Amino acid sequence: MNSSHNFSLWPAIDLMDGKPVRLFRGAFDNKTEYDAPFNDIVSSFHAFATGIHVIDLDGARDGQIRNIDAVKAILEKSRLPIQLGGGIRSVNNARKWLDLGVQRVIIGTKALSNPELLHQCAGIYGTSRIVISADVLDGKIMTEGWLKSHNVDVFAFLRARIDDGFENFMVTDISRDGTLEGASTELYRELARNYPKIDLLAAGGVGSLADIKAIQAAGASGAIFGKAYYEGRVSADELEAFSKC
Repeated sequence: MNSSHNFSLWPAIDLMDGKPVRLFRGAFDNKTEYDAPFNDIVSSFHAFATGIHVIDLDGARDGQIRNIDAVKAILEKSRLPIQLGGGIRSVNNARKWLDLGVQRVIIGTKALSNPELLHQCAGIYGTSRIVISADVLDGKIMTEGWLKSHNVDVFAFLRARIDDGFENFMVTDISRDGTLEGASTELYRELARNYPKIDLLAAGGVGSLADIKAIQAAGASGAIFGKAYYEGRVSADELEAFSKC
């Protein structure tokens, strides 16, 4: 099992119309908006976070770069590395974010439909700056802002990308996302057992510090969480203490 020092914590900021929001099970019409300014949100992360996980939800839906001013505001306030996803479906889109100061880009939809894009980005920036996103519903991959289903098994998807030389992955169980009902630890345990050398970030369902500890115990490399933090189910003090264990 990873020690807390080796286990990464990635609080999430999901952006829609320039504002931080959280969706329920990925539904664009079932969102919660948070009023806190980016400065307050970001500064609260510094005590415990490994980095900040930012998703351009409008970009994920539209396949274009959106929310660029909001991302700039986050970059200006953060001392932490930022990984960003949503609508990165071309080398040009990846380049714009990386040149802006984002540390890593997350590629989901095109990692399935156009693996050549991954190789082009890796050729320019290296595999360390690419995170491959597998968004899963009932064991199968979903793309295009979780709106399109594919008959592709998550294990086969990861295996193909690992064979291509990629090592950074995030896996989201859509059925748990935004529910606070606990993470899909059995899925992460199986993935970690099958692919022990990858950097595996788990997302979806975190409702407490106990859920984060369960993800760690399952063998994942880190956890992505948002709603639990914003709604006070897990505090910065708890996370700071955990990160220093």
